[in-house]
Amino acid sequence: MRAATLAMRERADSLERELGRRDAELAALRVDLAKAEEAMSSDPLTGIGNRRLFDRALKKLAREAVEQGAPLALLMVDIDHFKRFNDTYGHPVGDLVLKLVAAKLAERAQPPRIAARYGGEEFALLLPSTDLAAASALAERIRTEVADRELVLKSDGRRLGTVTLSIGVARFRPREPLDAFLARADEALYLAKAAGRNRVVCEVG
Repeated sequence: MRAATLAMRERADSLERELGRRDAELAALRVDLAKAEEAMSSDPLTGIGNRRLFDRALKKLAREAVEQGAPLALLMVDIDHFKRFNDTYGHPVGDLVLKLVAAKLAERAQPPRIAARYGGEEFALLLPSTDLAAASALAERIRTEVADRELVLKSDGRRLGTVTLSIGVARFRPREPLDAFLARADEALYLAKAAGRNRVVCEVG
């Protein structure tokens, strides 16, 4: 009887150790999956969200805006004359310019806001619970803060001038196709660039 009891206790202890091991493996797997998801959703150069993250966030925030009856605004941001930085100073300097702009947007993207590199030298900032006037004012602050900072290479002290931004601002209209929302922001950005760059333009219509 005593031997049987000891055997049962040993089996229970063994089972408990096995369950603990499997729990640890599952926890490690969850961490690995979270890291993989973060990597898939982040721009490798700037560290902010990428286009994949932006597309998912746009759908989610638009749905929440409809459900809550709250505003949703979008800034489309383009670095003026970005090719000139690359052609004049090389791609490493171009990368520094991208990181500079991304860092400035990240400052303004505390949750639930979402900043993302939309593609190339274009960025996007989603602003839930933000109306058009507030979004435009924020865009102007971002534009001014970037333009007021002179770019200087730490390695040799070379002054590379300033970085300027063109920004288009649009607001989401409940139940409209998301493509229409993006198109208005893109059109506003195009108008900002056509008007001379280094400026903020709100959506048309």
